[in-house]
Amino acid sequence: MDFEKTLRRAWAIVTLDRAAMRETAADPQALVPGLVITAIGGALSAIGSFQFLLIPVTAALAVVFVAIGAAIFWGLGLAFGGKAEFVPLFRVFLHAQLTNWASLIPFVGGVVAAVWGIVVAVVTLEEVHGLSRGKAVAVVLIPVLLLSACCAVLVTMFGIALLGGAGAAGGWFGGHAG
Repeated sequence: MDFEKTLRRAWAIVTLDRAAMRETAADPQALVPGLVITAIGGALSAIGSFQFLLIPVTAALAVVFVAIGAAIFWGLGLAFGGKAEFVPLFRVFLHAQLTNWASLIPFVGGVVAAVWGIVVAVVTLEEVHGLSRGKAVAVVLIPVLLLSACCAVLVTMFGIALLGGAGAAGGWFGGHAG
């Protein structure tokens, strides 16, 4: 498959074309082009955040994180009655990373990509995994909410440690009470 056709298919996926999702899921030749799309998206996120030395790292990490995310969505999808095998679902998620190309736009591109990526993930789970809309939303929101809760706990623990350390050092300005 040529790269232009790959990009057209990826664009169709991110514009919620269910036929393109099914076609990509069923196409064993779609894996490598999907990996390339994902790696480019990771590289563009480094460029968009002016972290040029991190381009190879973000390209590789993008692939790793999509694999992890797809595995989580696949497993939760199975728990909710999904029917897809992992690799077909993974192929579609890789192509959907075309959304991350918006990360090239400083400050807002990553937010746009993340929000639209949630929508694409829900529709992908409906179409490829065979889930209802409600179940697909649950599969996407469960990891998002768990990750948010973990971050909130870590920030709270850091804040408590910081305030506790400030108290042990005689207050914020080193003064003593009374």
